[in-house]
Amino acid sequence: MSEGSDNRAMPPASFRVGDFVGNDYELLKVLGRGGMGVVFEARHRFIDQLVALKVLYPHLLTEENWQRFVREARALGRLDHPGVVKIFNCGIDAGRAAPFYVMELIKGDSLADLISQRGALEEELAIRAAIEAARALHFAHGMGVVHRDVKPSNLVLPRSAKGSNLNLKVLDFGIAALSSDRLSSNERQRLTATGQIFGTPYYMSPEVVTGQEASPLSDVYSLGCTLFEMLTGYVPYKGESMFETLGMHLSAPLPSLSETCGAQFSTELELLVARAMAKNPRERYSSMQMFAVDLERYLNNRPVYGTGVKSEGFPALEQTLEGNDPDAELRARLKSGLLILLTLVCLTLLGLVAYHFVKPAPPKAAPPVDVTFEAKTGETSTVSLLSQKIEVNGEGFSGGRKVSEEDSALISRGYEISRTKKSIKFQFPNSRIGEIWIPGGAREAKGALTIPLKSDDKYEFIIFGDTPREYIAGLKPNSFDLQLRFSKASDFHLAERYVKGWSALKQIRVEQMVLDKDLLLLDALPPSREFSVGHCDIKYPLLKCRQIHKARIIYINSAHGKEFKAFLAELPQLDRLEELCLSTLELADDDIDNLARAKQLRCLNIEKTEISPAQLTKLMSLPQLKGLKVHDCLFRPKEILQALESCPNRRNLVLNITIPTLSTKNIEKLKALGHKLDEPTFNWTKTDMATIRRKVLELELYERESLKLDGGRGYVNFSEL
Repeated sequence: MSEGSDNRAMPPASFRVGDFVGNDYELLKVLGRGGMGVVFEARHRFIDQLVALKVLYPHLLTEENWQRFVREARALGRLDHPGVVKIFNCGIDAGRAAPFYVMELIKGDSLADLISQRGALEEELAIRAAIEAARALHFAHGMGVVHRDVKPSNLVLPRSAKGSNLNLKVLDFGIAALSSDRLSSNERQRLTATGQIFGTPYYMSPEVVTGQEASPLSDVYSLGCTLFEMLTGYVPYKGESMFETLGMHLSAPLPSLSETCGAQFSTELELLVARAMAKNPRERYSSMQMFAVDLERYLNNRPVYGTGVKSEGFPALEQTLEGNDPDAELRARLKSGLLILLTLVCLTLLGLVAYHFVKPAPPKAAPPVDVTFEAKTGETSTVSLLSQKIEVNGEGFSGGRKVSEEDSALISRGYEISRTKKSIKFQFPNSRIGEIWIPGGAREAKGALTIPLKSDDKYEFIIFGDTPREYIAGLKPNSFDLQLRFSKASDFHLAERYVKGWSALKQIRVEQMVLDKDLLLLDALPPSREFSVGHCDIKYPLLKCRQIHKARIIYINSAHGKEFKAFLAELPQLDRLEELCLSTLELADDDIDNLARAKQLRCLNIEKTEISPAQLTKLMSLPQLKGLKVHDCLFRPKEILQALESCPNRRNLVLNITIPTLSTKNIEKLKALGHKLDEPTFNWTKTDMATIRRKVLELELYERESLKLDGGRGYVNFSEL
């Protein structure tokens, strides 16, 4: 934090060094200034304690600013976290009628100071600082507080920092917003009536630029911008004017870390920062905690989710909700079973009445608003958006896609328009709601679409995770092999309303979320043949969900932790399970032992997961195994032959493995990118292939499509080089 005994001119009747505030606090020096007030180092006259004291400029004491000041004090007062500056006291100085509050004094340098002095920070220092900031902000978000002005100058490293623990502090919640559910209706109206949005242009998220309400995901974007600056020494977007900078946040592509400063950064770190700074909030990390976990995994040389390729997902979150014991909660509910039953009956009746008789009016399109940009007094880096000329489309930053009146009519009528002996004609909404898989690939379910009639079976229809569940109702029940994808648990119970009439589903897929006891809500859906979990933090026993027991095929992509290990240990209980697909995992010997106990398995697919020859031998011992796919894991011919000796069903086995040889083209690409190709030599000959082929029913050989990154951080696909 910058320090200095600054006595520059301030508004009349304002405080100066040497004054007393609230009769108890002597002002010693100015620590910083903002558009609303000034922060002093102060000393309590009786207990001789040094503190930081923030006072609002008296001439700015309007009703609105007073409410904002009160919100800041209230927000800080609730945030008891080692990464958030503590508040000790607040009040109004009677002599000048100026509000103030007292905080702990942090002796140190802000990240902005360090960047100004040193340029780009060391990669590890920058990432550790971002991790600590993310954890502190995650705590604030859990308390209903959005910071809204995350930037390097508001992140301070105390001089007491030791070792790898930086003890970083998040400062200045001066424009923080309490979550709307924590404000009364009158407060919400008063605080939003002016349409003012505050933030710093270099770090402002696209949705805030367009006048939308800030959310925790807005802070994720701002911290992504901050990490970008820490790594490169430059802000990601800087136009010739404030207006141009804000416009770049809306539409300019994200510059590369490496190209910005000339240093060399890994592809994985580039993509990790890009994930945090995605312009669409739904494409960012779903929480600050997820961002922190990914950064931590990167430092520990483990695969990360943010790369956009399959990865190992997220470990159990370190901060758990108090009393979050699903079994204890279940026991408590069972004690009051009669009350629950009566409540459910009442809610069901009310829901039926509401569904049949209460139809909400369709949302109206938001009119374009005029925007002007006004710099606040004394703080050129803070901007107030009073009006706007930037138009936002229907899929912009409004916090979720809405069903228009036109789409509602299509849903009510049904998407199928006509059918002949050879084709079916559909009229879908103009925005894509999913995909239909037909011969030759996928077709978008969007606008007018004609597909060939399939007489022998149904086509697969995939409803995306960000598609409102209402769009399912436009499909004729059982007309497709329906796949439902979910990216938020709140959609689980919504889907139940719109799949009534469907006898079964092709697949239920949950991705990029924390799986807790809400998983049980999926049991209200029709049974699904396949169940898929991708990039999820598993916090609840999977086998408590009946859908898992009904599935014949289960996909697990990027999972680990005690609940995932428990799932592997309980695999023998899934008597309907025929095929298990595992991707981008870390499997220990006990995990392999548990897989080998699942005697019912007929097919086992393992991708981007390292297993040893001894572990391969154990897996081949499954008695009913008819299909084994091992991709991106390399073996010598003799290791394959030795493992096959343990396979009792090898004469009926279709073996699918990856040839370890790299093409000359890919070798050149990898060397050009600086990858070390120090892999052992695998001499596969035609004779070796013929020998293995005679041992099994069928041998399928695939060329390598990916390479494990240097340092063990996940895989990179050759197609992405």
